[in-house]
Amino acid sequence: MDNRRKRRGDIDLGKIFLLLVVLVVGYLAWAFVPAYYGEFTMRRTVQETILVWRDTRSMAKSQAELERKMDKNGVPSYVWPQDCEFYEKFDEKHLDCFWVVEIDYPLIEKSTEIEFAVHKYLDKGDLLHDAPQEE
Repeated sequence: MDNRRKRRGDIDLGKIFLLLVVLVVGYLAWAFVPAYYGEFTMRRTVQETILVWRDTRSMAKSQAELERKMDKNGVPSYVWPQDCEFYEKFDEKHLDCFWVVEIDYPLIEKSTEIEFAVHKYLDKGDLLHDAPQEE
């Protein structure tokens, strides 16, 4: 029993710092990843919906399909079908969606807003394109 290693109660500052970094990174991932995953699912939903518009040639059917596909694809509840605009311009069919996500930071009573936009369109030949991002 005497040959057991004795352990001292020293605190390793490097390990504490590493633990704090892991906690901060974990929290940021927990706060921000769902918002960006919501954008990813919304991009897929917009693409599927505009292709329905191409196939049916009906804006009304596409608007109804947008809501159904948002539910089916698991788009977060803070993105509403009213955040999207269907319109035709120069014989192009556009589906433009814009929404804002507010992320609250605990303990410091601050928040930040992240803006997301998805804009796809069909050209005259019914080819799908991403619209350039406006600054």
